Amino acid sequence: YTVDDLKPNVTYTVECMSANGDNSCNSSMDMIRLLPQVQDVTVTSGVLDGSPSLEVSWTAVSDESGITYTVWYSTSSVTITESPSEASTVEGITGTSIKLSGLEEYTEYYIWVAA
Repeated sequence: YTVDDLKPNVTYTVECMSANGDNSCNSSMDMIRLLPQVQDVTVTSGVLDGSPSLEVSWTAVSDESGITYTVWYSTSSVTITESPSEASTVEGITGTSIKLSGLEEYTEYYIWVAA
């Protein structure tokens, strides 16, 4: 079954029910939240407090107030949906940029941003 016209940044409750042959009912309920897609992510390297740093910036997903962003970064290319525990996380960002400091020299970082 497909549900159309869902809005970003809104929590929806989805319930699936099925009747069994003995007139009992199985029910499964999940909550889902659609995250607006962040566009135009830019990463600039630099030095902050004597250690390597990265400035991550992006375009706001909308003009709505109250939207916060989360940035994940890792030295592993595994995606955050596969293994979020392998990534460092900065949550509750209210602007459209953040400086990540205390990083390792000569190291490649993978970065994900979500609203």
